[in-house]
Amino acid sequence: PDNCRWITAAQNIQNRSITVLDREKVTLLRKMHMSKAYNQTQLSKIFNISQAHVSRIVTKKAWNDEV
Repeated sequence: PDNCRWITAAQNIQNRSITVLDREKVTLLRKMHMSKAYNQTQLSKIFNISQAHVSRIVTKKAWNDEV
């Protein structure tokens, strides 16, 4: 019990071993998107995720606890 903690479902999903992104990559993806040098389709190929997931990340509907 001493090493247990409650986390949200979103945090639990982010901690799965099959998760492609981590906080550092999400931050980089958002910076690349904000630079206007890359569109969402290009970012999806660079990060090996769907364009829809890129859209959710840049609009903070996914990884919304990220600064």
